[in-house]
Amino acid sequence: MKGLIALILILTSGVVVADTTFEHGTVYSATTLQGNVWVQCAGQPSEYRYCAGYDLEPGMYTTLVSGADADKFQVEALHADGSTTKKKGKFDAEEGKSSAINLWIRTLFQRPLLEMGVNTVRYTLTKKGKTVEQGEFEVRVERGARQVCPTGTVYSAGNDCGSTSYVCDMYFNRYCN
Repeated sequence: MKGLIALILILTSGVVVADTTFEHGTVYSATTLQGNVWVQCAGQPSEYRYCAGYDLEPGMYTTLVSGADADKFQVEALHADGSTTKKKGKFDAEEGKSSAINLWIRTLFQRPLLEMGVNTVRYTLTKKGKTVEQGEFEVRVERGARQVCPTGTVYSAGNDCGSTSYVCDMYFNRYCN
């Protein structure tokens, strides 16, 4: 028995496995948003635009929370189709959480960590380059309802009138919540 315990200690070599997870939990709901908006810009005629997007509840971003004494983190999500996405950043041991992790926003320069369905999230926490904790947990993204928002009006005084993403973000925040 003592030999088995010694073997386990040697194999784990100081790596701690604890209750590390996402701050907002492991079950998310993705809602499709859509609707029409009138855009009124200073010195220009009004425009009628169609907006479509996604919302993720309880949040588009989260943090990795842990009691580990770490200074960096890496997470890798294995998706149902076999593809993976990795994110890394700083970890604040005093607060017990990482910097923000993009779960759902896709832009030209960003990829979301998660995809629809079950995602296996593997994480590694390090301090000064040495692994102090690693493990994995599952995160499920469920397909939420489709929400058709009422037609609304967005006013803009600046150069943002040409930006559909800016206009739609303002519209969704004002009329879809």
